[in-house]
Amino acid sequence: MEKYAIVGFPLGHSLSPELHRRLWEIAPCGDNTYEVYELPPAKLKFKITKKRLLKFRGLNVTIPLKTAIIPLLEGLDDAASKIGSVNTILNKGGKLFGYNTDIFGLCIALATYKMPITGSVIIYGTGGAARSAAAAVIKAGGKLTVASRDINKARVFARDFKGAKVLASDGVGEFETVINCTPAGMLSIERPSQIDECAVPDGVIERCNNVFDMVYNPPVTKLLKKAREMGKNAESGMSMLVYQAIFAQQIWRDDFTFSEILSSSGIASALTKEFSAKF
Repeated sequence: MEKYAIVGFPLGHSLSPELHRRLWEIAPCGDNTYEVYELPPAKLKFKITKKRLLKFRGLNVTIPLKTAIIPLLEGLDDAASKIGSVNTILNKGGKLFGYNTDIFGLCIALATYKMPITGSVIIYGTGGAARSAAAAVIKAGGKLTVASRDINKARVFARDFKGAKVLASDGVGEFETVINCTPAGMLSIERPSQIDECAVPDGVIERCNNVFDMVYNPPVTKLLKKAREMGKNAESGMSMLVYQAIFAQQIWRDDFTFSEILSSSGIASALTKEFSAKF
């Protein structure tokens, strides 16, 4: 039996356990278990944490540990190294290696919804997910702007992405595509008021064409509601969640190219609809 888990904090909202179990139902791969391992950043202790993580064959990593967990790993794949963020871990014979599948999940989701990132793009947030989004924009040749409530954090973040500009979180500008990488609007047991938050000012939503919200619970956040009322092309992060999970499974298992099979059969699209309907 192989053991897997998601690690982060808080995790009461996470769909990852159910999603990965469904993927194993669709394409069986032995007898696997998937656990929830809540780990507050303050309890991230090198030796103790690493010992606990080593009992798993693979892990998903979510906020706020996507960058903080890197010192515990033996190595990173090319994407994770360049981005500076990890969302998937593989245990190779007692050594932990980090990968980033967020960038692939995001790029497929944006392409599916016809949201270009080759023009002007603004991202909100400076965490691990934001790093994946920023790397995707730079790779596509887009013009990147980073917005954050902490302008100093935004400036430090922008230094890692050549040509990136900075905007205060309440600043206004005109952008082709807006990507929310913050938890604002997310359903949270720990922070119930968060569901009423919107990271993007109305002035930015009014002037853009596309809005992608990485939040997937609820499927229609305050940001998406505003954007759709203004006639914008606006979608949640559910498809990104599904695709990044598919790529994670491909890393964990070596029996076939998991992503190609699911994409060609339409299962990824079906899973996106299935999990969106759960709310």
